[in-house]
Formats: sequence, C-alpha cells, structure tokens
Amino acid sequence: MKWAAELRATVVEAVARLQRPVDSLLRRASGADHLPPDIGGVLEAYERLAADRHPTVLVRDDIDALDHEDRLAFDALLRCLQPKTAS
Repeated sequence: MKWAAELRATVVEAVARLQRPVDSLLRRASGADHLPPDIGGVLEAYERLAADRHPTVLVRDDIDALDHEDRLAFDALLRCLQPKTAS
C-alpha cells in the first residue's frame, strides 16, 4: 500500500525506534520544526496538513507497539479526520 500511495501522494512513515515516533511523524509530515508535546501539537500538525493542497499519507506500522502517550496522540489525530480528509 505504501508504494502505491507514493505514486500519488507524499508518504511519511513513523520510525518506531525513535523516541516519540508520532511526534516525529507529525513534525516531518507538517514541516514543523517543533510541535507542543500535547494535543495542541497534534492539532497544529493537522491544521498544517489540512491546509496543504498536496495529499499526504501517514504510515504507522505496529500501532499496538506505541506507548500510552503516543497512542493518545495518534488517536487524537484520527479523531480530527473528517470523511473528506480521510479519502
């Protein structure tokens, strides 16, 4: 799926071995140098991504391996998605 998405969108993959992989994913995808380490950071990244007209696909394998804080951040991002932004 990742390779197929790369043909039509920017694909940013979470690196599981990094500390705070969801924060890293969101910073790289949104182009932010720094994001607040809370829900505000997730919302800021979402707003940046939503404002960009080029489609972006976020890839995270082994979601069950996330620690509690990263899982909350990822869940918050998923809750931001609307049907029109999730297509």
